[in-house]
Amino acid sequence: MAGIRNQPAERGAYTLALLHAYDARAHLRPDLRLVFEDDRRKFELLLDAKLSSDLGYLRAAYLKMHGYLADRPHAFGNDVHPKAIILAERRLARPPRPTDPVVYLDPTSCRESGALDTLIIHWLAQLLSPAP
Repeated sequence: MAGIRNQPAERGAYTLALLHAYDARAHLRPDLRLVFEDDRRKFELLLDAKLSSDLGYLRAAYLKMHGYLADRPHAFGNDVHPKAIILAERRLARPPRPTDPVVYLDPTSCRESGALDTLIIHWLAQLLSPAP
């Protein structure tokens, strides 16, 4: 498994729509892409840190993550969750649901054996478990 920081993903439909409508030439660029690859498949998990607690900004981040996922569905396993994690300064009202495609975490989630560890272990367990 490799961690790829600040590297753009290849262009997809979402990126091309922004290019067409607004001449926006930037690639979608999450803060970190974790890439799992074996002989048969390659899956990604996106992580993006938002230094904000503003709900409007966090809502936009959520929509942007869904844009990333829609852009490149082949990079994210259909039944593998989460697909993206947003780390924000705002405290969570409830713990994250590992079955959601995009989840929010707060800084307390990054402690050892915290929610971030749990989500990444859950993600890896799905990839490493034998196919039914």
